[in-house]
Parts: sequence; structure tokens; C-alpha cells
Amino acid sequence: MKYTIEERRDIGRRVCNHETTIKEASVSFGVSVSAIVMTTIAST
Repeated sequence: MKYTIEERRDIGRRVCNHETTIKEASVSFGVSVSAIVMTTIAST
């Protein structure tokens, strides 16, 4: 499933705010760990 830019930023914010871990976000949203890391970097 593709996520919009806003949805990807929200995932990154959750990781930055320590609401979830990168691994948990990867499993929950069905995306790769590298995608989470890139989104987290972009959302800061």
C-alpha cells in the first residue's frame, strides 16, 4: 500500500516522538525499515 506524504510524515513523527520503534512501525505499516528511517530523517 502506498502512503501519502502526510501519512509518511506522521509515521516519521511517531518514531521521532518515541511513540513507536522503527521495527514496530515497519511491521505495523508494512514498509521497509529503510523507508521508515528516510521518512524519519525527512520529517525532522
